[in-house]
Amino acid sequence: GLQAEADTQAIAVINRIRASRKRIMKDFENTGDEVMEDATILTTIDLGQKDAVVAELSSEDHKKLINDGEQQGEEGRVKNKVDHNLTYTEDGLAVITDLTETVQDIMGEYVLYERSFILTSIIKAIHEDRIDIDDPQQMTSSVVDDVFFVLHKAIQRSLSTADIDSSCAVINHIVQVLSNEYKSVCLDRPLQDSKRNFASFLAHGDYILEAISGDNDESLGQGNNSIAVSTGYAHLHTAHHHHPLYRMYRQSDGETPLDVVTSSQSWPHALSNTALSAVYVDKLRESAAALATDNDGHDKKEMFLHTIQQLEQVRSEFDELTHLGCKMCLHQVKVQYLSPALAGLDGIDYDIDEDEYNDYQINDPFAQHFINETDIVLRFLRLVLPSSCINIMLGLLVDQLTTRMERFLLSSSPQQQQPGIRFFSILGAIQFDQDVRRLLNYFTSVSDLPIRRKFTRLLDMCTLLSLESLDEFHDIYASGGTTMNDYDTKHQQQQQSIASSAFRLSRDEIRKVRMGV
Repeated sequence: GLQAEADTQAIAVINRIRASRKRIMKDFENTGDEVMEDATILTTIDLGQKDAVVAELSSEDHKKLINDGEQQGEEGRVKNKVDHNLTYTEDGLAVITDLTETVQDIMGEYVLYERSFILTSIIKAIHEDRIDIDDPQQMTSSVVDDVFFVLHKAIQRSLSTADIDSSCAVINHIVQVLSNEYKSVCLDRPLQDSKRNFASFLAHGDYILEAISGDNDESLGQGNNSIAVSTGYAHLHTAHHHHPLYRMYRQSDGETPLDVVTSSQSWPHALSNTALSAVYVDKLRESAAALATDNDGHDKKEMFLHTIQQLEQVRSEFDELTHLGCKMCLHQVKVQYLSPALAGLDGIDYDIDEDEYNDYQINDPFAQHFINETDIVLRFLRLVLPSSCINIMLGLLVDQLTTRMERFLLSSSPQQQQPGIRFFSILGAIQFDQDVRRLLNYFTSVSDLPIRRKFTRLLDMCTLLSLESLDEFHDIYASGGTTMNDYDTKHQQQQQSIASSAFRLSRDEIRKVRMGV
């Protein structure tokens, strides 16, 4: 009785905040979910006003007011001679008083308001999403910066409450929102909505050449380049001042510019947003850890640091989505431009004599043509996508290229003039080895990835293909000149097939040599 009467003084102080803000925050804890269902509600919400109230609930002034209320309650207990030990049970656990419940209720309201504010801010950010088409260097739209600014602020003010339980609850909500609502509305949906528009853009080789023409690269249009020749841009060197994707930012008539361009209309920006989101998740986790460390007065700090580790899973989800987008983009440019160049490999005859070899040295039938096509596509992609996405696509392309060339070798025959199956003469083997090394040098020059490792198997095959005698084959195995012993049985069998094609030994003989018989 006396304790309850004393606590009433503190509760009265604390409830001043709730009474004065109740009208403003009425039902706001449910507003975020409602906005996700019906975005038109945004027009009825003063988000700045809500932000101010949420900030006040977590502010130093609010925290001081709660402390003052608790202090008044304690003074009331002393004045009324209430035994302090009555606030604890015999087990030493705190008794949940009316005052404690009031404080917990306020913090519970704050957490729900914060979640609703985050959800509402995400919908507002996607509705106000913009691409600055006057800045070709800006590869992302506004939505990512807007959302992560709100998330950082939410973490910052949750920690200012000095209530780690509430801070952890806010982090849990942020993790859920990023994995669900943000990923769906701000990343997945724009990628899907803009996919067809970008595919249509890529179908126009002249758009790509027009985009990169500002480089003033003298190699554009020279050599065996089907994109430049087929589009009539073989001699285009005129610099332009448009955004490289400006042709995509047109209305249905193809001429009138769009009034507003968002990530839902520009697939490269949607993919860049996804890649940047993964980076920002890491920064969010690091900044949260730093903020918690700076507040030495916090109890349960380890619990908070453990909670923010959930953001690592969100980072993995965004990385996976980025990788999937890069894979899709590579497929589109491959089908449109690179596959025809790669298909030319099947039509090349590597059973050549010296005259044909000399002709191949002057008129490269495959490697240089493929490099030319790849270089134009790569130069365009570098204008519209971040380096992280470019590296992913280059890694995928090299994997597919080397696998394709390995299959080409493995389909060769140890018998000359066998109908329907290719045969490598020694000069043909040398030419193929030069093609492989030319491709290796090119991809090494345009990427920081460990490209050479991806060519290791193919280079080993080329070494075997160029052998002229059984003694050379035996020397390579005996000296460990290749890395074939590091591979599995299937790869060793493939090496035997290549060696057999090279100098007409049977596979049984090759196997005997390998076994030391």
